[in-house]
Amino acid sequence: MVNALKMFILLLQLFLLGNIFSLSNIIVPNIEYDYLEVLIYENGDVRVSIHSNIDFESIPIPVVVKGLEGGVVLVDYIIGRYVDCEFYFRLDLTSRDVAEAQAVEAVKYVERWLSIQFDQENKSEYQWHTYKVFNYVFYTKNFNPDAIEEKILNIIPKDGLASMINKETIKEGERIFFIIYPNIRGGKVHFDMYKPKYFKFKIGGTYTLDIFKIFNFTGPLIISKNVPKRGYTVIQIRLAPSYKEWTKFKVVTIKWEVPQFCSSGTLEGYNYYFANFGVGGKEVKSLRLIFKIVESGYKVEFNPANMCGIMLIILVFGIIAFITYKLRRRVG
Repeated sequence: MVNALKMFILLLQLFLLGNIFSLSNIIVPNIEYDYLEVLIYENGDVRVSIHSNIDFESIPIPVVVKGLEGGVVLVDYIIGRYVDCEFYFRLDLTSRDVAEAQAVEAVKYVERWLSIQFDQENKSEYQWHTYKVFNYVFYTKNFNPDAIEEKILNIIPKDGLASMINKETIKEGERIFFIIYPNIRGGKVHFDMYKPKYFKFKIGGTYTLDIFKIFNFTGPLIISKNVPKRGYTVIQIRLAPSYKEWTKFKVVTIKWEVPQFCSSGTLEGYNYYFANFGVGGKEVKSLRLIFKIVESGYKVEFNPANMCGIMLIILVFGIIAFITYKLRRRVG
């Protein structure tokens, strides 16, 4: 019963954090968080995503921009292909003329930051609930990838999960984008990387998912010093595309190797692994999942705690849905 209660508390923290992340653009843009998700596909592909706050002093738009939907400016680098800067203005809070003028002024700071010149733009309007939104996008395909990636790395946090992003990692990534809140001097960085055929699964084989190795990161990892303020550092690994079993293979956990000072757990048979770090500044020397591939019909020994964990997940999702509904009604 004690273990079930601990699992409930950890899952509640984890899923509430994920819910806060999804709603953060509207409700809590300044929450401190550090989040890593790793998805493993049956064909051996691996996808990783990092979502982290960036330092107050690093925000590249130092001017107030009024009338922004959610207070957000987006800067998106589709790696090696193009860069864009996007504004969404609520036309019940500002006029289109004022919005355009503000966007033209604010985008200059992004151009200076990245040492680029946006040479194309697109404008559109659409209805959103009870008001109209004006969308203004600046973009370019003319830039030096090495130069822009160096500029980006300069504002990546030096501690926390995002510190694993480096020159080699960006080259292998798909996308890195920034959600910037210029009016409150806050922001987040998001990084996506896809590793096709990272594993070559065979029945009976043993495999290691080494998070440091995926990022070409030598370590150690320093947990974000912002953690004690208003958030957590959370790592989760799961099978893709859902929590369901694969069709050909089954995963049997050998070891989920994380530091003893974090809260961690697994749901065996459902292939879900998580680690929650609630203390900032600590050093992590290894983050590894060691597992074995067996036939799909292989029976994992039943553990009542697993079923309890799944029931608690369902309960947590119900709580989250209710909280989400109430929060959205409040901001609406």
